Amino acid sequence: MKKIIRTGDLCCESCARRIAVKLESLDGVRSARANCKKQVILIETEENFLDETVAKFLRDAGIEVKSIEMRKGLFY
Repeated sequence: MKKIIRTGDLCCESCARRIAVKLESLDGVRSARANCKKQVILIETEENFLDETVAKFLRDAGIEVKSIEMRKGLFY
């Protein structure tokens, strides 16, 4: 499943890359990309992966999670 996580705390590209790498280490996350300018994280997960799992992980890392939505288009 492809999802968009809208955030408020990605301060720079370095932070965005670190968060993406850490997200990819979670069981059930196939891939992750973060964009600090747009304040979004794009993830692809297994079917049974819960949104709350990634939301808790990001909150524990100090990242504000505004929303988690299904990705509808090619880009967002």
